[in-house]
Amino acid sequence: MQEAVSVPRVGETRQTLERVETLSKRSKEVIDHAQDAGAWSRMRGAFPVLREGGYWNSGTCGPLPLRSLQALQEAQEQELLGGRSAISGYLRFLKRQAHLHALLAALLGAAEEEVIWTQNTTEGMNIVLWGLPWQAGDQILTSDQEHMGLLAPLAQIHRRFGVEVRYLPFRGDAQEDAALLEQAISPRTRLVALSHVSYLDGRRFAIEAVGAMCRARGIPLLVDAAQSLGVFPLDVKALQIDFLAAPCQKWLCGPEGTGVLFVDRAWQSRLQPTFVGTFSMRNAGWYDQTAPYYVPTEGAGRYLAGGRFRPLLEGLVASLEFLETEVGWPWIFARIAAMVPKVRAALESLEGVSVVTPAGKEASLLAFRMEGVAPAALMAVLEKEGMILRSVPANPPSLRVSVGFFHDTQDIERLCEALQRGAAILRESGRTDRG
Repeated sequence: MQEAVSVPRVGETRQTLERVETLSKRSKEVIDHAQDAGAWSRMRGAFPVLREGGYWNSGTCGPLPLRSLQALQEAQEQELLGGRSAISGYLRFLKRQAHLHALLAALLGAAEEEVIWTQNTTEGMNIVLWGLPWQAGDQILTSDQEHMGLLAPLAQIHRRFGVEVRYLPFRGDAQEDAALLEQAISPRTRLVALSHVSYLDGRRFAIEAVGAMCRARGIPLLVDAAQSLGVFPLDVKALQIDFLAAPCQKWLCGPEGTGVLFVDRAWQSRLQPTFVGTFSMRNAGWYDQTAPYYVPTEGAGRYLAGGRFRPLLEGLVASLEFLETEVGWPWIFARIAAMVPKVRAALESLEGVSVVTPAGKEASLLAFRMEGVAPAALMAVLEKEGMILRSVPANPPSLRVSVGFFHDTQDIERLCEALQRGAAILRESGRTDRG
């Protein structure tokens, strides 16, 4: 009979929590890297892709720190030379996973047992959406600016269960959005699912107002934090969020294939796991073949199903620890907030450019259009020059830049010059209105 490997129980990771607390205290000592040329150069040098000064797409994938790649490669080499099936390796993985959960929980203002790492935002959204008990006639409220990671599973739930999905024109104004939500809520409303920041036009939605209204009415709130986690401080408890899903490859600068899911402890007994396996169980040896029945593991770990590519965990931990200890989250948040208006002003100064993102509602994304130029065509021209941004499928389509803590005035100047040069190339070639 195969020996059962137990997942560490909550409370057995005291050393991890103490380390996170130490890191958090250190991060409160805000160091302005931009005030010292040497510190700025070292910080930028940690991200090799920044050497060309043209990386403006953290909203898709953030720059990967060199140490993250090194950690991932070292973990792979260890598996290559030492094997992948030793029990000691699995036990180390479980301890490192608990450490990762603690790091992510601290970033969210959550408890460790309320957080798991996932493969991406979409997986987290699906875990929540398929874990709720839907009935025909139930209602889900969302916005008209959501990503397919939410829209696709909503469409499937509508088809399978007969659930009504309403798309509300939220605009980021707390009073207006609260009034709109209040009018839309009915006795059939079972969930509000909403992005924290629109990936289409970069506006920040008033989650504070939405969360307060949902909590007062007993309606759970699911938040897509793909464009907010790592951009500004998040506190899921203060925001009264019940479920939150986010990626780790964007603003957390982790490897692709990593994400995070928060499930408030008050919902863990009600949100049923859809995919389950060894890691979902408190102890695999307790499985009852006569019922059949198993005891779910404590906390959000019940939503973990099977094995993962373990080196990814090491790469993500390396990224998070670098941002936490050597860059500092308070400085990161402050730097992004300070750089966004500078980038906006520079874009607005360009002839023919109109910034779509509503002024005063920006987070880190700025969407804009250039008169007479197709966004997808301009994106392709700029990529050939090493200037990376993206077009987004808004109506009409837009270009989008992601403003990072690592950008400076020289980057902004290079961006503006590249935009003007690329637009001129397209206009001269006659390829102005085709994507």
